[in-house]
Parts: sequence; C-alpha cells; structure tokens
Amino acid sequence: MVLLTASVSMQAQKALTVKENNGTVTNFAVSSIRKITFYSGNMQILSSTSMKQYVLADLQYAAFIKQLFSVSAENVSLAATAGSTDSVTVTSS
Repeated sequence: MVLLTASVSMQAQKALTVKENNGTVTNFAVSSIRKITFYSGNMQILSSTSMKQYVLADLQYAAFIKQLFSVSAENVSLAATAGSTDSVTVTSS
C-alpha cells in the first residue's frame, strides 16, 4: 500500500496576466500593482516588488483575471509497504 499525503492551500486572488509572443507568462497580483504606464508603444508595470517593461508589439495579451485558486503542496510524504503483488495503489487524504 502506498499512502501519499499533502497539505494544500487554496485562495482566490485577482491578477494581471501578461503573455509575451515568445510564450513567457507573468502574473502580477492586483493588490501589489502600484502603477501601470503606457508610453511610446510600451507598457511599464510597477509593483510592490518589481518594475517590468514590455514592448506592446511583443505581447500576445495583457488581461485582468480572477484566479479561482492556487495550489501549493507542502509537507508531502510518501509511505509504502511491500506486499505480495506487483501492483501499487495510491490514495490521497
């Protein structure tokens, strides 16, 4: 028998998601955004932790989204017991 346990935290939050043409996705928590400036074909985002500049032509989109939940696994443990069969059953609690 294999037992997998994990602590999962879930929370709702709003974010500004920016996707660049090269596929890079950056999320800014709305609560941390201090200022968004558009100038000369550029966008600058000033947050409480960083400043990021983008060339608008290099962006696929920038959109405000409501992220319903985020999952982070902490304190993950795995316990296994040897049995007489070759199969393994995984359960989560």
